[in-house]
Amino acid sequence: MTLNNKAIKIVSFIVKLAIVICALWFLYTEIFKNEDIDKIRSYYVRLSSNQFTSLGLFLSLLLMPINWFLEIKKWQYLVSKIEHVSTTNAIKAILSGITISAVMPNRTGEFLGRIAYVNNADRIKAALITIIGSLSQLTVTIFFGGLALITLLLQNRFEIEPIMQYSLCIILFCIITLTPIFYFNSSLIFTLTKNITVLNRLTKYAHVFKTYSFNELKNTLYFSFGRYFTFTTQFIILLHIFNVDISITNAIIAISAAFFVIATIPTPALIEIGIREATSLLFISLFNANQIGIISATFTLWLVNIAIPSLLGVVFIFQAKFVKSNRK
Repeated sequence: MTLNNKAIKIVSFIVKLAIVICALWFLYTEIFKNEDIDKIRSYYVRLSSNQFTSLGLFLSLLLMPINWFLEIKKWQYLVSKIEHVSTTNAIKAILSGITISAVMPNRTGEFLGRIAYVNNADRIKAALITIIGSLSQLTVTIFFGGLALITLLLQNRFEIEPIMQYSLCIILFCIITLTPIFYFNSSLIFTLTKNITVLNRLTKYAHVFKTYSFNELKNTLYFSFGRYFTFTTQFIILLHIFNVDISITNAIIAISAAFFVIATIPTPALIEIGIREATSLLFISLFNANQIGIISATFTLWLVNIAIPSLLGVVFIFQAKFVKSNRK
């Protein structure tokens, strides 16, 4: 092993250790320093004797691996264009990405976790492929969330002037129309890098956007819709076990609107759970005033889908190869 490789290994270990410490600190802060944790804990205790509560929590936990399995298969499906990634490595990549995202805004750490488990292919191309997967999830979220927000506006759920109400509806309609059009024409990014001089160096990497057919992008959307359906179902179950009396239709509308806002606004990692709770309260409380029930459901959804996988991902951070060493 050369001195250069030794240095890389030492730096890599320090970076991994820093990621793990920061992720664990963040999770500890979010769980045990949450200003609503005492209310949530007492609410748990109050409902713990109810068999329906236990069943609901079990179902939510059961849906968590389904949610991330769909993401794993989606990423494998996309990245197969440049390299075959085994299911074992795909699981490690996804969980590592969730852990890194615990300390980065809007789940951006997913890119680092995934490219760390790409061995032979170009990692910049792998990162761009991950963008395609994220864009497909965002497309589904914006489509259903945009429709939900339009529905709420037309139902006069917000106290705003009619001109503002209809203007927002038009803007939202344009967004939910243009987002899928951009998604299915993401190859334009390649054209952009090819025709703009300052971006020419990126052309060889951006070519990956051109390699996916309409059907392949459509299949990717199916994976994303499956995930969306899964975590929406989880949220509905949790709302009901925490005594938030809301119809399934209204729950879908409120949850979709909340997911839209959460997905489209920049969210610093340190206040992510606070933003999630505030956004869920904003929309779900339009139909039910049980604030602690809504907060408890939101917190539990985050605990199941983010906190638990983040803790599992800690195990794989030290196996990840963030930097390729030079071997002689």
